[in-house]
Amino acid sequence: MSCLYALRPLVFVLLLLSAPCNLSGPQVRNRIFSYFRTFIDADIIREIYEANTHRSKLDTQALGRYVGQITGKEFYRAISALRNIHKRAVQSYRKHKWNKNMNLQYWDGFTEPMRANDGTTPIKLTHYERYSAAVSLTESAINLPTDVYENWTEVRNTIQWTEGLDKAFVENNDKHSDTIFWQYIGTPQGVMRTYPATNIPPKEQINFDVRRRPWYNAGIGCPKDVILLIDTSGSLEGFPSRLLRTTAIKFVKEIISDTDFVTAIDVGHEAKFMTCYHHLTRANKIVKEKLLDAIAASYPNGTSNWDDAFKVAFKTFETSRSINQTTGCEKAIVIFTDETGQPVDVSISLRRLYIYPLLW
Repeated sequence: MSCLYALRPLVFVLLLLSAPCNLSGPQVRNRIFSYFRTFIDADIIREIYEANTHRSKLDTQALGRYVGQITGKEFYRAISALRNIHKRAVQSYRKHKWNKNMNLQYWDGFTEPMRANDGTTPIKLTHYERYSAAVSLTESAINLPTDVYENWTEVRNTIQWTEGLDKAFVENNDKHSDTIFWQYIGTPQGVMRTYPATNIPPKEQINFDVRRRPWYNAGIGCPKDVILLIDTSGSLEGFPSRLLRTTAIKFVKEIISDTDFVTAIDVGHEAKFMTCYHHLTRANKIVKEKLLDAIAASYPNGTSNWDDAFKVAFKTFETSRSINQTTGCEKAIVIFTDETGQPVDVSISLRRLYIYPLLW
């Protein structure tokens, strides 16, 4: 039996100045008394504390088993729903006969109020608290990027065969309505079918593209090691610098997933790391936030030393591999620059390495 301490909330605010989060119950009590003794009569606080404190022993093993059972059931429901969607997707795709001149009708998630793609037949949406939105539990909606033409043959046929998933969506909602909420599928053509049908806010429609969503990129590819080379030379001063930083920030947010390892190098007169991580690091929330802050704070100055930048990048791959800070899968160097013609010596072996220059 392990001891955990549960404290009932007190009727007044207790100020714990810089108290560590790993203090035990008695340590918290002593810390409180020591602070209040400085300002007021600690005996009064002690009496109130003791009168409103309850200590109990908990069987942490039993608690762990209970949490495991609950979590296991939730995962089982999610996996069952996913298998149902996969089964329906395979069946629908195999049965579908591709047609260049089909009559196509679907609910357009970019319309307000929501209508069919031909502009007629509005659909009634009902507000549900569990979705915090107005939705239709009997239909799904299609969301297309603004640069994808719905009359393209591949797009039209993709919209048509994914309609077969509606039955799976509804079945999952009926069986697991307490645990499963939004269901959707994204395709390489840019088609996203979402259940239940709902509107996409206008401010999100401009840059909406399912192929840029982190969950989509994580699902279609293996984890990757990514090194960003950010050009900070003086030639980028003004609007080009803002455009470059905005593009790099968007890349990190939309392309880098939690399963990737990433770092960034400032390509100035001397190549240097942009964060405190001098090797590849798993792109968790904290790492990505530090990286985004560093990119946003960068500014153009001086010249760019690309030879040095590539040497540091390749050395980083080697160092990260030696300390097991790598996915062991694909590697990529992503370049953000306005330079289009400067020769760069990358004579080091490029096996299993892909360089994607983003030139603006």
